[in-house]
Amino acid sequence: MEKIELHIVSALREIISDNFVELKNSRDITVYLDTPKNKEFGDLSTNIAMQLAKKLGKSPIEVANIILGSLKKDLNRLPLKELLAYVKIEGPGFINFCLIEKSLYDGIKEILKK
Repeated sequence: MEKIELHIVSALREIISDNFVELKNSRDITVYLDTPKNKEFGDLSTNIAMQLAKKLGKSPIEVANIILGSLKKDLNRLPLKELLAYVKIEGPGFINFCLIEKSLYDGIKEILKK
């Protein structure tokens, strides 16, 4: 699962850097992924849009939509293509990720090998 999270966080950092020029030099941006308590919200979730909204002077939904638009373009590139079934925005600006079942099984296999 760490590898999956690393790929998602890396993609999010790149998207933030590419889309929000005013944050390029900001060192205090940390992207966190959590497991939603309610499984209908996906396998992983981030509140990065809500974290960035105030710094950018935009609404969290607006920031989430910018991030989601870039993520959807990236979904066709490896490794995200092999990891994510879909990404969607929920509530006040959470970005939720649903993993492809195969990526979950591959993670379990890796754990069992170790």
